[in-house]
Amino acid sequence: MTLCTTFIVYYGTYIWANNRKFSGTSLKLYDIIWLLIYICYILVLLIIPCWQVNKYQLPFACATTVILEQLRQLMKIHSFVRENAGKIISQPKKSTDPFLSSEFSHFNQYLYFLYAPTLIFRDVYPRTSTIRWNVVFKMFGQYLTCGFLVYHILAYSWMPVFTRCFTETELTLKSAITSIFDLMLPGVLIIILCYYGFFYCWLNGFAELLRFADRMFHEDWWNSASSATFWRTWNIIVHDWLYAYVYEDLSK
Repeated sequence: MTLCTTFIVYYGTYIWANNRKFSGTSLKLYDIIWLLIYICYILVLLIIPCWQVNKYQLPFACATTVILEQLRQLMKIHSFVRENAGKIISQPKKSTDPFLSSEFSHFNQYLYFLYAPTLIFRDVYPRTSTIRWNVVFKMFGQYLTCGFLVYHILAYSWMPVFTRCFTETELTLKSAITSIFDLMLPGVLIIILCYYGFFYCWLNGFAELLRFADRMFHEDWWNSASSATFWRTWNIIVHDWLYAYVYEDLSK
């Protein structure tokens, strides 16, 4: 899947852009054919991981990781194709080779984007001057610590409760309420640790490793006065993608 994301998408976009030498109805038909190919490709990338997860009956954690990683790649693919398609379509036909055009993104720019902690493709990102290796090791060390703590909370706080619930011959209302309260505090701790581990440690670690200067991964969602503000601020990365490629594109 990674090879498909890396090479097929980039060079497929290049082939489409390099052969847009038609005009009028022929050009529209050519673009529609490539759009259908792109849609089919996206559907295949959505279906295959789900089919593989179901086929091999992967555990919940593994299945969730596979599906989320595939969604991440699909969102990056769409951002790259959408940004470059918009530039190629709107630019005047000065050169027949898109590589010679300053509007077409280079492969190293696309490769950097695939690993950068962002879902919005840009040819140039703000970069820091150096890599602070102490920050990199600190971030990934904290990420591993969060994972270790989450595992122990699940193993020693959640699993005994679920085991007790499923081994009881008859689940009463009293035992159900007791189990819910027993799961509340560990559940809150798991949410906080997962959020801190991913949005602070993991993303900042990769940002520092890649000298990616834009670290606005979330805002102060804990001060939100409404649910609308919360959904806009707790995950800036996904919010920006949805705003750019769903809201704005559908509004045009």
